Amino acid sequence: NGMLGYDLLLLLHILLFVYWLGGDLGVFYSSRYLTKPELPPATRATVLKILLFIDMAPRVCLISMLPVGLTLSYLQGWVALPGWGLALIWVGGLAWLWLGITLYVREHDPAIKPLTKFDWWLRVAVIAVLIAGGAFALVSAEPWVNQPWLALKLIVMGLIIFCGLPRRPS
Repeated sequence: NGMLGYDLLLLLHILLFVYWLGGDLGVFYSSRYLTKPELPPATRATVLKILLFIDMAPRVCLISMLPVGLTLSYLQGWVALPGWGLALIWVGGLAWLWLGITLYVREHDPAIKPLTKFDWWLRVAVIAVLIAGGAFALVSAEPWVNQPWLALKLIVMGLIIFCGLPRRPS
């Protein structure tokens, strides 16, 4: 039934938020051990490996939040997207998820350097689209998002991704 699908998506959306925030808090708290000079380098290297692994949960959740959240909004009639647009968001989200996992798994492979640059530019594009799309929805007479709180949420999501943007790869 349609409501069951919506309810499951809503539960997934909540779980994505919880794992995103929880994972980020764990990484933030544990990262203090990386800078403790009294710890031997081997210990700090082990801590770094653990943190990078734990950080995958927030990365997966952040990327997954976009297609899941926009699908919920689409089902509620809060966004004016054509069905193909929503499908494109899912394809893009799954491709970005694949990219993020590939960058983690092949972290030390020099062959992925172009993918690292692509990921950085992809994030910049997502930031721009979210902030511009949310801002446009707030000021437009015919917004594509008909809930002001959702438009603000898109802007905040863009700002959150901006805050996590690494230094531009060379």
